[in-house]
Amino acid sequence: MDPFLRGFSEQFVDVHLEKKEIENFKGILEIFNKGIKSNLDAQIGFFLGYSYAELLMQFLIMKNRLPDKEETADVYNMIKRRFPEILQQMKKVKNAKIYERDDAVIPASEIDVEPLISVQE
Repeated sequence: MDPFLRGFSEQFVDVHLEKKEIENFKGILEIFNKGIKSNLDAQIGFFLGYSYAELLMQFLIMKNRLPDKEETADVYNMIKRRFPEILQQMKKVKNAKIYERDDAVIPASEIDVEPLISVQE
């Protein structure tokens, strides 16, 4: 896998294992608590789904394609390797709270990047 995307995936897991982020996951899942048999399983599922969706978005942004089977397996292996840490952090955080996002979003028109040039064969 591309080293940048591997690092992005690792950093994404790091950031979303912070207490505030886990509280947010738990807060979101409280909305759907009717019918959820295992809150921990649901929280982990939400985390994994969110992580994978973010990876797909980064691939589409950076490479204009979805990850291939090998790249997807790399991410699965990274998450599998870090699963004990993910599980421990989920169990450790007891609060559930939905946080407002205050991240500034920069419009794409303000980003100065060179256009992707495709090579025709």
